[in-house]
Amino acid sequence: MAASGYFNTLVLLGSGHRQWAGDDKPSVLDSCETFALSDEDGGALVAQAGDLAQILTDGSFFYSRNIDYSLRLSRRKAQRSQLKQVAFQPLARDGSQPEEAATRLSIAGPHVWNSFMLEPFFALGETLAGSERTILYEDFLLPLVRGFFGVEHVRHGPVTLEVHIISRRDWHREGTRFAKRGIDADGNVAAFAETEFQLRVLPSANTLEQTVSFVQVRGSVPAYWTEKPREYGALRVKISKNAVNESLDPFERHLRHLAAEYGPVHAMAYLHGPYHGLLDAEAHLLQVYKQLVEEVQRSPDSLAGQITLDPIGLNPKNPKLIPDEIGGMADEFLDQSGWTHVAGDARGPHAELVREQNGVLRINCRECVSFHFSHFFQ
Repeated sequence: MAASGYFNTLVLLGSGHRQWAGDDKPSVLDSCETFALSDEDGGALVAQAGDLAQILTDGSFFYSRNIDYSLRLSRRKAQRSQLKQVAFQPLARDGSQPEEAATRLSIAGPHVWNSFMLEPFFALGETLAGSERTILYEDFLLPLVRGFFGVEHVRHGPVTLEVHIISRRDWHREGTRFAKRGIDADGNVAAFAETEFQLRVLPSANTLEQTVSFVQVRGSVPAYWTEKPREYGALRVKISKNAVNESLDPFERHLRHLAAEYGPVHAMAYLHGPYHGLLDAEAHLLQVYKQLVEEVQRSPDSLAGQITLDPIGLNPKNPKLIPDEIGGMADEFLDQSGWTHVAGDARGPHAELVREQNGVLRINCRECVSFHFSHFFQ
């Protein structure tokens, strides 16, 4: 069972299958059944449940019983006190809590899409003890992540490398295309996702296991703006005249969250500059973004040193120039931020956190949901 919950008078039961070999690989949620305990709306509740089940089984939700994939590698290994999450240390079957039990499960994180379902089970577990609590935690507290998981094996001489790409979508400002754009009052942005690239050196007779990880994020332009689709003609992007002043407070909230979570933020905005006709709306949006960053950088607050912005002017006539333009910037950032390095089996409790990435690339274009230069960069 991948996820279960009681929603009003409806029970949802989901299941999935593992697409990749290995107990440490996640399963994809591919089936979901609904049971109406009562339906006073003449079938309306069941109809809504069918729509929900269709969303849950679209192939973008995955889970694992062995690894909490809602957390990136450094979050799983570095037990930092400032992390604001609800977590538990699973007990052994006899009720004891061995030191080597290192698996931690966050049920309140931005990448756990069934967190509202898990909270009652977690609260119930606090009232239990011994094997009863263990069974409840192991069988019911299962985080459901939405995004993408991919794995490939590559041979490099005598060494076998396992490459993981994990994308975790944030649920706070999720919505359909065009209906959700920009930022909200709490600093959440639309289409926000964390993408992690993991490279694992598989152990052999002459090779110790090592795992390195690099994380970047993407999301909508962090300002108040909206957009409506048109069949033809210029984009209908609506930005108020006071967009900078109105967006400054939530913009700062957004940056504070990123800085606390990842360290210094290096933003790359893939938006067209002026004089591109139909794309002039993007130029206006880019200008607002630049002004917001400048306002933060001028402030005496400590946040001023946590954000830099590279406005990448896209040239639709010659997209081949884009890799050369971003290559140097990316190399410079990598030298500054580094990456996460874990020596030993990263899935176990005895692995050593050698270094941790300090800083994050924040990528965006106007769209951030279908074909976009943010994916091209990734």
